[in-house]
This record gives sequence, C-alpha cells and structure tokens, in this order.
Amino acid sequence: MKTRRDFLKTIGLGAAALALPGCASAAKTLATKSTMKKKPNILFICTDYQAFVDSPTESSFLDMPAQERLSREGVVCARHYSTAPICMPARYTWITGQYPHTHGEYDNRGKWIPDDSPVLMQELKKAGYYSIGVGKMHFHPVTRMAGFDRRIIADQKEAGWLDDDFAKYLKVHGINKNRIYKKQGPDEFPRIYDYPEDEKLHIDYYVGDQALQVIEKNELDDKGPWFMWVSFNGPHSPWDPPAKYSEPYKKMKLPGCNYKPGELDVKPANHTFERYVYSRNIMDYVDQHPEKREPLFHAMRAAHYGNLTFIDRQVEKILKALEKKGELDDTIVIYTADHGSCLGDHDMIHKATHLERSAHVPFVVRYPKKIKPGQVNGFSGHVDLLPTLLSMVGAPIPDSVEGTDLSPMLFGQKKSVQDVLFTEIRQDTSIVTDDWKLSVPSRSWFETLRPILEGDLYDLKKDPDEQNNLFNDPKYADVRDMLVARILAFNPKLKETVKMPPPPPPAQPDEYHFTQGDFLGTRTEKEPPHQQDKSIAVSAKITPPEDGKAAGIIFNSNVYPHGYTLAIQDGKLVMGVKRWNKDQVFTAEAAVPDTAFTVEAQLTREGKVTVKQDGKTVITGDAGGCIPKQPGRLIRPLAGEIRVGHAGRGGVLIDGKTKESRFKGELSEVVLRLHV
Repeated sequence: MKTRRDFLKTIGLGAAALALPGCASAAKTLATKSTMKKKPNILFICTDYQAFVDSPTESSFLDMPAQERLSREGVVCARHYSTAPICMPARYTWITGQYPHTHGEYDNRGKWIPDDSPVLMQELKKAGYYSIGVGKMHFHPVTRMAGFDRRIIADQKEAGWLDDDFAKYLKVHGINKNRIYKKQGPDEFPRIYDYPEDEKLHIDYYVGDQALQVIEKNELDDKGPWFMWVSFNGPHSPWDPPAKYSEPYKKMKLPGCNYKPGELDVKPANHTFERYVYSRNIMDYVDQHPEKREPLFHAMRAAHYGNLTFIDRQVEKILKALEKKGELDDTIVIYTADHGSCLGDHDMIHKATHLERSAHVPFVVRYPKKIKPGQVNGFSGHVDLLPTLLSMVGAPIPDSVEGTDLSPMLFGQKKSVQDVLFTEIRQDTSIVTDDWKLSVPSRSWFETLRPILEGDLYDLKKDPDEQNNLFNDPKYADVRDMLVARILAFNPKLKETVKMPPPPPPAQPDEYHFTQGDFLGTRTEKEPPHQQDKSIAVSAKITPPEDGKAAGIIFNSNVYPHGYTLAIQDGKLVMGVKRWNKDQVFTAEAAVPDTAFTVEAQLTREGKVTVKQDGKTVITGDAGGCIPKQPGRLIRPLAGEIRVGHAGRGGVLIDGKTKESRFKGELSEVVLRLHV
C-alpha cells in the first residue's frame, strides 16, 4: 500500500503541489480509487442441495467442467460443512459469520437476523466494495436488500405468488411461473420430470444469464472492487432439468443409496421426522411401492446430476466472460452449496441432518495471485466465510463474528486452523472430529417430541457410511460423554436441555379411555397412541338425543396418510378406513335403535373390519390391511390425532351428505384397545 505522498510522486506532483487549490481533494479521490482497484473482486457462486460427493473431483462420471476447472486451479477444502444445513440458516450463517444460536435462525421460519448482526455485504461496502446479488438469497422478506447495491431476484422455482424478477421474465414470454411446475405426466415419479419449457426459461439458466449480462454489459467496470453473489436454485427439488442434461445420467449405472434397512429404528427420532417433513408424498410412494425404490432414486439422482450439469454450463459462461475481460485472475472465486441432500441415503431424501450427504458440501477457492492449487484437509464451515473474505481483502473483522479466518490454510501457511467443527440445525448440535461425529438434540420445540435425550455417535474411521449408531453403546460411553462435554463448552446454554444419561423410554399401554369431545393432537401433552401395524378395537356406549336418533362422528383417528372413522350416517353405523390416502367405507344394513346401545368396531392387522351393535355383527369387510407401519422412529407428528365425538383433519370423510361434525347424542365408555 503506497502512502498518499508516494502516490502523488507517481503522478508527477511534488510536495509543493499540495498547496494548490483543489489539488489535495483531487489527489485524495485518485488515491482512494487506486487503492480500491488493488483489492480483488469477489465472485461467490452457490448451488442449493449439492453435497461434497456431488463434485467432479469425487464422482468422475459427473459432467461439470467449470467446477472441475475451479478445483484444478484453486484450493479444494475437502472437509467443509454447512454449519446449518437448511436454506435460510445456512445463508444467514454465511453473511453473519455467526452460529444459529447467535443469529437466531434454525429453520426456514420467515424471520431476519438481529439488527446488530454483522452482514457480509455491509462489511464489504465499508471496505469500498460494490455488491450485487443474482438469484436465490432466501432472505426475509424476499426482497430485502441486506446491504446489496443491486439485486436480481429469482428466489424460488415454484412460488407462483412471488412476483420476482424471474416471474416477470416468464410473463414477458407468456408463461405463468406457478403453472410450469404443475405439469407432470401420470407415469413420472413424484416431483421428478423433464423441464417442460425451453431451457432458456429455466430459473437456473435465468440466474446464470443475468450474471453473464452484468459482466458483458460492463455494469461492474466503474464500480471499483465488486462482490457478486450468483445463487442458483438447483438442484433443489423438484428435480427438473432440461431433458438433454439428465438423459446421459438416466442411461448410467449410478451410485446406489447408502441405506441399510431398519437403520432409522436405532437413530434419533429427528431422522424419522426429516424423512417425512419434505416431499412426504415421495416417501409414501416408496413405502407403498417398495419394488420401485431403486428406479425412483435412480431417476431422482439422474435428474439431480442433470441439473448440476445444467448449472455448470452457466458457471462456465460466467468464468469465460470474466476471463475474456482479463478479470478472472483478479477475482476471488468461491464455489459452494448451502447444504446437500440425502437422495435416498439413510432412507431420507432431503437435508436438515448432520449426516454427510446433508452437511458435507463442496468449497473451492480460486485466486491464483495468492492461492496455489491443491487440497486442504483442515476443517472449515459456512460460519468461516465472512471472516475469511474480509481477511483476504484487508477489511476488519467485527468482534461479534464467531467463524474462523481460513486464509492461513488457503494460503498454505497452516495445514489447519481448527481441530473440530460444529454444526447446528433445528437446534440439534453436532461435533465432528477426525475420528468421531456426535449429535445431540437441544431444542425446546423437540422436547415434547423427544422427552428423553437421544443422539448419534459414529466412528468415522470404521463406519464412514454412518449406519451404526453407537450413542447408547456402553463401550463408547466415555467417547460420547467427552464429545458432549465439548458441545456444552461450545454452547453453555445447552446445559439446560442436554442431560445425561438418557433414561429408558416409557412403555406404551395397550388401552386408552376417552370422553366425548376429547382431542389428542400431534403436539399435546397427552401423547396420541401409535397405531401403526396394530389391531385396533374401539368401543362406546351411545345414548340418542331426546329429539331423535344419534348421528355424527363417534371416533376419528388420522395417522396421515392413513386413518379410520367410526360414525353414524343416515341412521346407520358406518366404518371407514383410509390406507395410502384411499378411503373404503363399510355400512350396516339396519338402522341404529332409538334407545341406548353399544358399538364395538375392530380393524385387525390383516385388515378385517368388524362392527357389532349390542353384540351382534352388523358390518364385515376387508380393508386390505391395518394402518401400515412406515420406517423409522415414531414421533408425534407421525402419530396423528384422535377426536372423539367430532371430525378431524385427514380422517375418512363418511358423513359427506349431512356434513355433521359434532355428535348428536351422548358418548360414554369410549375405549381404544391396541394389539400388536
């Protein structure tokens, strides 16, 4: 860095010139611009749903020359993790350099970071940078500038309500954004299909093309150093690349899923929750058609890889445009992803766990003026992005930043800058070391779902596939307790929720008593009984109202996408059973009496339906099976809800004619019995 006096000498002005009117201010302006131009530009490229293994350096079958070039000419951080592997928390972590327990966002809950949080774009602006964001930022609200000087917004594929720049672009071409993603053939797997329009109308083409135009139209030329964040929406679901990009992968024998049947039964319940919380219809489809599991996940992965190839073509154009302008080598280029996705690994599809395909993501840095090509094996995470970039451009790092400056590792001065790595998601906190990975739940939102402590512990050397959970194995109690202690030292607030050792889970009774009007929801204090893969028997005494016959819902249970209902419709007993969202209704021939009577209804494990009135069988039928047991640990959002004397969400609609929701009459002695 030259002093102001040195700078004046270089332009032929002596010390005496400082006294000339206006000369001092002009020299100061020139000096500022000169200093600014010496700072490197920053091109930050990210995808959505790309795991580390989805990189051409790790999977040679991938057609991704742009990322391959960046990896060849830059530094590959081989152990980089998404600090918070869900969209909004990951992005807030990038821009603040803080962990979720500090910036406050653990989920896509539609909120913004605290006002006193550092923001990357604002910190770069202080250092003289012009910043532009192109694509998906996933801020709240969607249009928030967050320190950008300009934004080109293409924030979601499917949100037709979002009138962003991409939606306006489609309107110019006579297309409604929302309708594009509802076109799907009847023979296609759920949410996996070829993009139905020209590829130039795809959101990932739009993002790449807009970034390309910014460069080619010289928008950045007079801005001094610039920061451009190019954020692609893919390969996030729906898996929808233009056909020509996925066709080669459809014909390949792709890597299979890292999946061991039954592994979710010995893992924490939050893994089961994540199995169903996004795109549940796909997992229901897999469970209903197990013979289609492998074809479905092959199709999903082919589309996933096709979308990555499509995105890579856009990245390639951006890099070539910078190279043509002679600016590529003056630009710090970073390529990463907000998080990965399981795509069938561990019997899950999406994100939000600390497992490798969810949390371990690519992170490549190219800056040939200071960084030699190669690979580094020290830990790094999204929380480290802000301090690293500020350090590399000579800007101060705010005291509230919690991430680590990676530049000594990137520049080859150190092999590592941290010996462990922490991740947080939905307040599940994890620690990764060279040998172990451990996670414990620590969120009050889950306390009603998981009243006891659960966790994961994996021996990464012996079990890199993370299939064998050692958390409750007494042989590894010392390792578990040591790692839990490190987590508590990392975030002392967790001491209030993390308690060791875990007590055994309470046994589930096989008989439950109800009164009229009872409602057991999915998050009530009294847990609804788990009814999957069990014989079910409901009994009740019914007293008609004084002014007529009893009518309405007697007992309704929704265990989505399954359920059953016992009711009186049009004066007759009715039993309805829902399996895989298909209703079957069985109706008695004779009417119910005007006087008090008893009713008993049974659905056996084999699917046999029997209803008795005062001990006499009035209904028989075959539902094809009981409420199916789907994989994983049952937790309340999967247990469904029970309503006594009124209808519930998702139950079998068998009173469609009268639309009665409240029972007319009196219900007593209502009992539910379960038998394995």
